[in-house]
Amino acid sequence: MTTNKNDRQNEILKLFKNVDSSDLSAKKYFTTYETPVSLSQYYRLRKQFEQQGFAGLEDNRTTGNARKLSPQQAELVSAVLTYNRHSTSKSLQYELQNKWGIELDISRLDQLRRELNLTRIKPKIETVQAVKFAGIEIFSALVHHIGILEHWNQTIKKRLQQIKQSELYQNQNSQNRPHVRHRKGQFSSRYNKLKKVREMKFASIDDKIKEKDFAKLSLYQTTDANLERKNLSVLLLPLVTNNGASRSINKPLGNALQYACGYNYKHSTIDKYLRELKYLQISTDLIDCNAKFFHRFWKQYDSTNHKLACYYIDGNVKPLWSSKRCRKGKVTMLGRVMNCLEQVIIHDGYGHPIYFRTFSGNADLQKYALQSMEKLSELLNKTKKPNKSRCTRALIFDGGGNSVQNLRAFSKSAYYFITILDTNQINERKFKHQSDIECYRYGKAMLTDCRIELLDSKEAKYIYESRAVQVHWANGRKCCGVNKYSSQDIRRS
Repeated sequence: MTTNKNDRQNEILKLFKNVDSSDLSAKKYFTTYETPVSLSQYYRLRKQFEQQGFAGLEDNRTTGNARKLSPQQAELVSAVLTYNRHSTSKSLQYELQNKWGIELDISRLDQLRRELNLTRIKPKIETVQAVKFAGIEIFSALVHHIGILEHWNQTIKKRLQQIKQSELYQNQNSQNRPHVRHRKGQFSSRYNKLKKVREMKFASIDDKIKEKDFAKLSLYQTTDANLERKNLSVLLLPLVTNNGASRSINKPLGNALQYACGYNYKHSTIDKYLRELKYLQISTDLIDCNAKFFHRFWKQYDSTNHKLACYYIDGNVKPLWSSKRCRKGKVTMLGRVMNCLEQVIIHDGYGHPIYFRTFSGNADLQKYALQSMEKLSELLNKTKKPNKSRCTRALIFDGGGNSVQNLRAFSKSAYYFITILDTNQINERKFKHQSDIECYRYGKAMLTDCRIELLDSKEAKYIYESRAVQVHWANGRKCCGVNKYSSQDIRRS
């Protein structure tokens, strides 16, 4: 081995002398004569000889002098490639350079991966599909989970069966009518000019059903699946319209029905469905259905046997813009008297709405609230088990409906009540038989038990007397609560 090295060194030194002694240039010399090395090797060896002497002429290729990695570094790179099969060569290059101080080209890393059989394993890409209005599916799933749509369907089908067995199903007055619609679905001018049509256009629903042919209702041809889907779309109207009006379904937000109901209903379909339900006069049946359903639904989450059931009565007056004559009342939210509707809602003790009714103008709590409570009691008593004890019910209403006339009406009923008086109804001269001040157990306040006398503005000959509790809060506010306990009417002398 040593002899071969010396021979090679002597041969290269002889080449250097021949090139130096020749009149030809190095490039010309290598093209003219046969040499043991190439021109590029000649220049490289000449440079190494000038820098290192005879050591630069040694051939160390067999010992691996051209390797960039030491054995320890090679093991480290192999380990990094093994535990990072999912990483790209670019990220591995960055990790080796910054963490271990090893500089390798990407091509060299790819070569090492092939040699070690550690080629990259690409991770599975999870495709995420962006779906519009995905949040509304939560409400759709919740409605299906509690099962209220099934009760609605049964109520509507029961009403359809009642109509089918009545005389309204085959209405003889609807026969021999002129051609109603054109090919495009519009009403013909001949039909719109009929005197009966013009007179009945704004008539009440009770008068219209006398001329209605219920056999032509599309509800009789609607399947159970379509009926459930339409009921779901009606239930989601406040979410997809922002105002509850079916005409707003045609706006972009109304496209959410496609994801919630499975079909993108439009205004014409839902409006026709609501009009057919209106002709069936099914609103009362649906209100009763909701009351019974939610009473049973929330009862399963309340294991206690209440001796006293509290019902909260709340009225909300909403404005009504109409060109027709309507009952007027004071709309608090607008601060003026105008056409309005009042919704009276009955909540249970936990704030869950159970029963509600809508009245034209302002509702008379003295008359309608007690009727609603009697109707609610009748519905709930049907769902009770026969051996279950009957509990007492108490009505709670705010200061908007606690006039003396209403308090007197509630006092004569079988229900207990609790209400809070407005500031204009409280006067120190009206209190009597005041007890000692006691500390409130459930808050920072002081209580005084007493009795209060209230004058009826409509019947000045009577004074209404009832038990009252004065509350003096720690923040300086005062209020007064009144209940039915030992209330009575005193004739004024």
